[in-house]
Amino acid sequence: MSRPSGFHSDSEKTAEVRANMNTSSSLLVLVVFNLLWTFSTGDIFCKFNQTCTLQCLFTPGDEVVIHWVQQTAANAQAHSYYYNRDQLTLQNPRFKGRTSMFGDQISRGNASLQLTNVQVQDEGRYQCYASTITGKKEVFMQLHVYAPIHRVNMEMVQDEITCSSKDVYPEPDLTWEPDPGPSTPEPAKSRTIQQLYTISSSLNNPDPNLDYSCTVSTARSKKKTIFFKQDHVTSSGSETAVTCQDLNSSSTHVTWWFNHTQHILTRTLPEGPTQPTEKWKLFVKDVSDTGSLTLTGLTSDQEGVYTCEVSNTEGTYMKNTALHIHHESQTAGVIAAVVSVIVLIGIILFVLYRKEKLCFKKSPETSPADRSPEGDEPLNPPNGDLSSATQDASSRDVSPKS
Repeated sequence: MSRPSGFHSDSEKTAEVRANMNTSSSLLVLVVFNLLWTFSTGDIFCKFNQTCTLQCLFTPGDEVVIHWVQQTAANAQAHSYYYNRDQLTLQNPRFKGRTSMFGDQISRGNASLQLTNVQVQDEGRYQCYASTITGKKEVFMQLHVYAPIHRVNMEMVQDEITCSSKDVYPEPDLTWEPDPGPSTPEPAKSRTIQQLYTISSSLNNPDPNLDYSCTVSTARSKKKTIFFKQDHVTSSGSETAVTCQDLNSSSTHVTWWFNHTQHILTRTLPEGPTQPTEKWKLFVKDVSDTGSLTLTGLTSDQEGVYTCEVSNTEGTYMKNTALHIHHESQTAGVIAAVVSVIVLIGIILFVLYRKEKLCFKKSPETSPADRSPEGDEPLNPPNGDLSSATQDASSRDVSPKS
């Protein structure tokens, strides 16, 4: 007896239900496995010119495909990996030779990218895309580049003090203490070919009785330099100690300069060796643990401005000392010359005095009563020579009387 169309036994209905359930389960599994999981890891800070790792992890599986993209207007391809090897045909030329992956860890779910020689142009938003036959994952991160402030330079030349710092990123700020007021121009800023910043500011006619400090800062870096008022030291040239500003326990280096540009030495504190440059080996005797510089055998060529720089993690402390050399031998020579001149003048005056006195003795003064009425000849000549006087008198009376 045949069954009516559309009639199914209980066993057939059960088999159909199970088949439908299996189909639905397969579709559900397929949908779940093909979901795209998206994550954001936030900000990553990479130091300029250094190596930086952009982390990206995924669930391990077969047929791994990895893409790293810098999300610019043109979406620059940074690195790709599939078919079990790096694929760099479409890599942006700016990343050439600077990207790599941890090949031995990819099978364990590590898709992190290593970026070397980080540049300012590398800054921006990055996408890591990783997929296998079991799923896909996207990770987004913001890469920030920074070039820390290594040093704040301060220099005093005549009536102007200048503060500057270079090769800084991101854009820095500069402040003075004490505040010079609104009359001081805004700091000058410029950028290098590598897009790093240089910043500088100058103060005219600073007060010589004040200490000045200059601070340069960015979002991730800050350095300060304090410039102490100048000292003056006079030396005989034999041995001279030029003191540095008082040091604290955190000071790491002391550097001495001559006339702002000539390097004398740099010493690591507190126990580093004293190693002056070749030109200063003859004159540097020692550098103390407090930074004081002991000089010896100086000549007039070493007269000038000595600058002490003490550095620590927070900044630099600078002090100028104007050294005036006054040799004892030169002083003695000057004194001897002055004494000689005085003695010579005394001798000359004495000789003149003696000569005048001798002349006075040879020509005694004649009284007015002994002179002729005309005042030309004495009436009683010396040495009793009366005859010549009589003859002269008679010669004057030869005219006849009336």
